[in-house]
Amino acid sequence: MAGERKLDDTDEGPNFSMILAWVSTLGLGVLGSLLGGCVGYLSGAGVATLIGAAVGFGAFFLLGFFLLGPATHIIDKTYAEFAPPDASRVMGLGLTNTFSLHVTLHSVRNIISTEGILGFFGKKNDSFLQVRCGRKIDVADSEFFPTANPTKRTCVSTTNTFEETFNIMVAPSDNTILIDLYDQDVIGDDLVGTAEINITKDILEGGFPQKKGYKLIREEGLLFGTTKKKTGTVIVSFFPGDGFPARTKDKIKSKAPLEWKRLEDAQNATLKESLAKYGKTSYGSLIRDGTLMTTAKIGSTNNMNLTAGTGSATQLPAGPGSDSRV
Repeated sequence: MAGERKLDDTDEGPNFSMILAWVSTLGLGVLGSLLGGCVGYLSGAGVATLIGAAVGFGAFFLLGFFLLGPATHIIDKTYAEFAPPDASRVMGLGLTNTFSLHVTLHSVRNIISTEGILGFFGKKNDSFLQVRCGRKIDVADSEFFPTANPTKRTCVSTTNTFEETFNIMVAPSDNTILIDLYDQDVIGDDLVGTAEINITKDILEGGFPQKKGYKLIREEGLLFGTTKKKTGTVIVSFFPGDGFPARTKDKIKSKAPLEWKRLEDAQNATLKESLAKYGKTSYGSLIRDGTLMTTAKIGSTNNMNLTAGTGSATQLPAGPGSDSRV
């Protein structure tokens, strides 16, 4: 649906590289107008000067538009919005509609400190994670285009442990989830690194991995080229959301039986633990197939397999102080 594919830049910071590209293109157009005006003046002054300036501006502006990046950005954004869904997701898994995906952010490890000299005095990163869902063109280092999902953020942690779950509605055109780690400061936030996760290959065909580590990468350098540096690892789990197609579940289970078994074990353990701690009305209860699960209901259920039906169990943030934004 068009509404599902609509690209949305809400809550995204300014794209400085694109701003620079447009400024450079405009500057090139001004240079062209000066050169064209000079040629027109030498050709007869008067109106010829104005015509020469206009032609020069148009020619040089178009040259910058196609060579410096603005045209590529517009073309890529249009393609990202109207490109067909991932063929392997449609043909291999039969998943053609928008589906719900639960992303649990557990922790980050081996993080590079961004506190500078304060780190020697015990100052720790004030870390938080954000999750973005959208599409990347199938080209290395291509631009990421977020879709209608708003950016999800965790609470700030100095222990690098989060244990927060977010719900993401994945549209057919979405192919990438980005997880960014930031260090919160008084003025601005420092990007520590970004993990890039392919929705079809890493999540669906991977059998919804549990507590899997993904590399956080940060680009460094500007004028003389950039280099990619590993800055840590983020530990993430994925769960199918409510209403996930049963036929697609069966195909994923056959492709990745070990990961699917880990998924079932993790869901069952979480369900038992949460119900034992919080009961049916406390913050942190579970919902299965849209129904609040209670101890009584679980006791009357002979089969604890949460993935046998068409729905799935959703863990809401477990415990006071967690972020309830899903």
